[in-house]
Amino acid sequence: MKTLIVGNLTIDHIDGSLRIGGPGYYGGLALGKYLGCDTYLYTSMNPYYRVLFKPLYEYVKVYEHRCVDLPEFVIKGGRAVRIENKGCILSCEELDNLLDEVKPEIIIFAPVLNEINECMVRLVKDKEYVKVKTLDLQGFTRKVSDNGEISYRWSNEYNRIFNYVDLIHGNYYEYKSISSTYGLGSTLYSIKSLSERVSAGLALSIGGLGLYLLYRGEAYYVPALKVDVADEVGAGDVFLSISSYYMVSNNLLDSVVYGVIAGSLKVTNAYKSWFSREDLDRIHSVHRRKVVKISV
Repeated sequence: MKTLIVGNLTIDHIDGSLRIGGPGYYGGLALGKYLGCDTYLYTSMNPYYRVLFKPLYEYVKVYEHRCVDLPEFVIKGGRAVRIENKGCILSCEELDNLLDEVKPEIIIFAPVLNEINECMVRLVKDKEYVKVKTLDLQGFTRKVSDNGEISYRWSNEYNRIFNYVDLIHGNYYEYKSISSTYGLGSTLYSIKSLSERVSAGLALSIGGLGLYLLYRGEAYYVPALKVDVADEVGAGDVFLSISSYYMVSNNLLDSVVYGVIAGSLKVTNAYKSWFSREDLDRIHSVHRRKVVKISV
């Protein structure tokens, strides 16, 4: 099964140290290393930085958009709060050619800062070989001030994009401006209303507590596993990649449960083994029963 992740890799400042990252890194390793999926990535890349990502290139086939800079983020509490370098916008034409060359069954749009536009998402509409299409909100809703501080803003133009994909993922910060009043309850109500107007499922991560899935006006709460958190960076990227993978042969809710389990296991460590396929299947058989349908 071929999966293509579209979005820039990143250089991250975390607790005073530099680390590589980005959805393509965490999601690519989750699929290529831990599930053995035939995984591809389309990202900006300066050849100077390529050596840093050598562990990823062992498991993922990387198609590079030549760029002088990679996005460079400052991360605190598992969340990007400031940007040092913005990176480059990816090419719709390059992506179109890549899609027809690779012919992926799964495509994951995972921008970090506006490097993906509607043209690129719209490309998948007529690609019959693409069976599952998913999207991460973060790179669409992030806005950057003059001093590099990151905030989040909603646009109703996203509604068009949402009808091209099957699942959208975001955290509370990325969704909260959808509502005129802040608070988890009002945000959930607004997402539920949106879910009645678009074809995609809408997943709202709430950190160590788990995730809400809203789909066609119905809402479900999927708890996270109870684990000791050592490193929460990349959990959302792992969630979306694993959910996307299982959506090929499972229904949306079951697939999201797989994603939540994988994201929960990832945060238990930064560098050691995250999980195996057997781990996910074993835990899923129990954890699926903990999903609760809720009223919003």
